[in-house]
Amino acid sequence: MKLKLLITGLALLVSASPSFAGGIMMMGGGVAATGASYLLSENFTTGSAPSGWTTGTGIVFNYTAGDAAPMEGDYSYAIDSTLSSSSITAYSNTFTASGDVYIACRFFYSTASVGDNTPVFGVSDASNNWLAYISQNISNYLSGVNTGGTSVNQFYSLTIDTPVYIKMRYRKGAGTNAIADFWTSADGSTWTSEGSSTNGTSTVDVVKIIFRAASSSNNQTVYDQVRVSTSDINY
Repeated sequence: MKLKLLITGLALLVSASPSFAGGIMMMGGGVAATGASYLLSENFTTGSAPSGWTTGTGIVFNYTAGDAAPMEGDYSYAIDSTLSSSSITAYSNTFTASGDVYIACRFFYSTASVGDNTPVFGVSDASNNWLAYISQNISNYLSGVNTGGTSVNQFYSLTIDTPVYIKMRYRKGAGTNAIADFWTSADGSTWTSEGSSTNGTSTVDVVKIIFRAASSSNNQTVYDQVRVSTSDINY
């Protein structure tokens, strides 16, 4: 009898508690704690090209060289212009189009520094046009650019073979009001806001990520833990 009363009392307590609903614990004022729902999530675990991604000379899906690689699992992804006589631009597969999207990855550069203000990571429309991107200059600083808008100049100083998490939020505009926000992080969970690029001219949705390495300086850019989401990204 005592056991039956105890079980009944616990059941009543759970059903009356604002911290529980339908047997699922709720957090943050009654909102279930869930991770981001990804439009794209890629860790390059197989060492081969994911379906729909650009392939070709200098596009490496099983990168293991360098002091910092692989950053996640057995392999990382590299764009290596030391293997090509020209700059290399590569694209992810096409994902669900969005006009308000977060993209993030873990990133470092190896070998020589890039040419001045070379785009290394950004978002593209269906016609492979850059909409917003992060660039690297000859002094190895990162900058943020929203196509047609203002720039966030030299917001992070890179060290060769040293990874950093980078994140960007792109919001399309209706003429000259597109916005791109930029963050960096050492661990992928605590982020530093690096500023916003405003007054952009992009009015279309994102459908791909762009990766690039310049030829002028035989650059090698390396990526891992690539994510795309319509909500904020934390690792």
